[in-house]
Amino acid sequence: MSQKVAIEVPYVYNATVVKARCRKHVDILFRDEAPMLLEAVPSEQRHEAFRYQNSKVKHEIILSTFDGKDGVYKALLEPDLKTPLSPGRLEYLLSKKGVTWCDNPFPFAAAAHMVNRSGTDIIDIRTHQYRHEVPIKEWRWDDRLARIANLQWWLDLVILCNGVLYRRDLEPVWLVKLTSPGEAKISATTCPAGEDPFFTFKADALDEAIDFVKERLKSRFNIDGALKVSSALAVRRNDRQMAAYHVLKVFLSDIECNPLQELPTHILRLYCALRECKESVLGSGWSEEICDQIIRNALTLSKVLQQNVGSPTCIKKSVLQRFSLRWELEEVDPFRGLSISFD
Repeated sequence: MSQKVAIEVPYVYNATVVKARCRKHVDILFRDEAPMLLEAVPSEQRHEAFRYQNSKVKHEIILSTFDGKDGVYKALLEPDLKTPLSPGRLEYLLSKKGVTWCDNPFPFAAAAHMVNRSGTDIIDIRTHQYRHEVPIKEWRWDDRLARIANLQWWLDLVILCNGVLYRRDLEPVWLVKLTSPGEAKISATTCPAGEDPFFTFKADALDEAIDFVKERLKSRFNIDGALKVSSALAVRRNDRQMAAYHVLKVFLSDIECNPLQELPTHILRLYCALRECKESVLGSGWSEEICDQIIRNALTLSKVLQQNVGSPTCIKKSVLQRFSLRWELEEVDPFRGLSISFD
């Protein structure tokens, strides 16, 4: 049974005020602390899922799953990248030290350091005053609620278990990249969804990756790192999902380069259908059949967009070449299974 634990997170926020003995308003950054809720789960709900490392990750990374939670989680570390991070130490590091480090749960060190309103300068929270420290005649506006909501959103990705903070992470894969003609590298790593990952293979498919390099790429290879799957149930990532997501992402970005109101009706309908597919491909209701259709239809979809939208990129030739190496691409009806009808 999970519980909620409260921690104090320091932050800065923008405010528009009229200072005492002044007539004009000014924009000021104030500091404050916000009570945040953190989910705590019992240790028996945690299960080790993966262990991996490579030439860029010197220490072994352990990823875990939690009962009732999607995805995998990584234990957060203190700035020394050795000591597990506890809530008390997180509060101390954010409020006293004002330091930033890669395992800070808040991106851009959003708690201890925040960007200013224009997003150009990083500022140290310790250099700013509290509201009660500045004589103010009129308080016109502030973005405290938005700042707090943003911090809480990131903290919702964190779980407390057995005194240690864990953050949602990516499932590791075997990543195949051609480093030079006839040479390939197979790396144990994490690869964000939607990025151009070259060739990815599930964590338990190293043999498949090796066969692919030998038989299809006709290349020599070296293996960078090690990846151990502790539980077969932990392998949830699907390579066809990733490929379909990437195709959809590229197609949608091509369409969105044009004013939507100027698109032909059938292309606008295609855009809506592709956008809906993109949202569902990585969701719990994704369909292997739909992903298959998206991948196999990539060639025809590219031609349809080229003819109707005139995008110079569409789906890049190199991407199609890679897909055709890995999966069979067909010239088929691009609208089949996308619930699109023409007038």
